[in-house]
Amino acid sequence: MVSRRAQKLSLILVGVVLLGSCATTGDRAPSVERMYVINCGENRVKDLARWSAADAGKSVVFSNHCYLIRHARGWMLWDTGNSDAFAAMPDGMSILGGMIVQIMRKPLATSLKEIGVAPADIRHLAMSHLHGDHSGNANLFTAATLYMQGPEYDAAFGPEPQKFGFQIANYGKLRGNHAVKLTGDHDVFGDGSVVIKSAPGHTVGHQVLFVRLAQTGARLWINHDPEQSRSIPKAPAFVQ
Repeated sequence: MVSRRAQKLSLILVGVVLLGSCATTGDRAPSVERMYVINCGENRVKDLARWSAADAGKSVVFSNHCYLIRHARGWMLWDTGNSDAFAAMPDGMSILGGMIVQIMRKPLATSLKEIGVAPADIRHLAMSHLHGDHSGNANLFTAATLYMQGPEYDAAFGPEPQKFGFQIANYGKLRGNHAVKLTGDHDVFGDGSVVIKSAPGHTVGHQVLFVRLAQTGARLWINHDPEQSRSIPKAPAFVQ
């Protein structure tokens, strides 16, 4: 269970977190065979005042995950994390005038290889939104079908993506991907096991993910919650 402090932090940061659910309900056997939670970097924040005046002067290290889903109809990746290029920077990449330092200890490409998956094996790709800590390695996945809310897609590939806080260098190669431009919630595989849900606000096309697994119970996973992150098994371990 997430501590009260983590719950408070999660509410404060609801605009910038990835919300992921894994749940099981209903009678149909799920088609998701397993899900890997991959450590895709961390974001060190020196002062929480940008998000919460009550926490001014406090620092935090936000967790950052990618989610690899093995479905009977192919591999799906949700989010691509901080850029693998940061792995060569021991002190990380400083952004926003030093307000945030983005760290990447192990490249996503390496983590995938350890699981036995190559970027070309990813057939389905979706991101919660296109800020750099969620789209940092998107260019690796040019063979995938891309699922993105229409407003996010239009902003990302429009004339001024930087106005939305997007860095087209992270994802520009996806322009040629087969894209499914969403207009709301979308059942990726048509069996209710992986459902993208529209949640605009943090960006114009922000979205969240619902995953149905074989295990019982339901949990809400918040991507940037460092306390909750410590309790989640990380790849090469997986959840079923």
